[in-house]
Amino acid sequence: MNRLLKRIGLTLGAIVAFLVLISAYGIYGFATARERMDKVCAQIPVGMSIDDLRNFSAANGLLKPHLENGTDYLGEGRTMGRHSCKVVMEAGKVKSSVRNFMD
Repeated sequence: MNRLLKRIGLTLGAIVAFLVLISAYGIYGFATARERMDKVCAQIPVGMSIDDLRNFSAANGLLKPHLENGTDYLGEGRTMGRHSCKVVMEAGKVKSSVRNFMD
């Protein structure tokens, strides 16, 4: 009986430790998103082409841009799009880029 209780205790302990680690990863991602996205959005220069922006988005874990004209939001996958870069496009080129928070 003692062995069984010890095994159950170890199993439950491992499950709790796993859940704590997963939660910490998620909380850390959201807690550091503002600073991280400020840096990423600042790296998008005015005049960048839509093709270069697609490559940049893929390399930085952002959603792929779709619009060649107008406003597009390049959400970060780690925060499920809550933190993003608001990119204004004109004639297939970046006109401006700022960090955006969707709450």
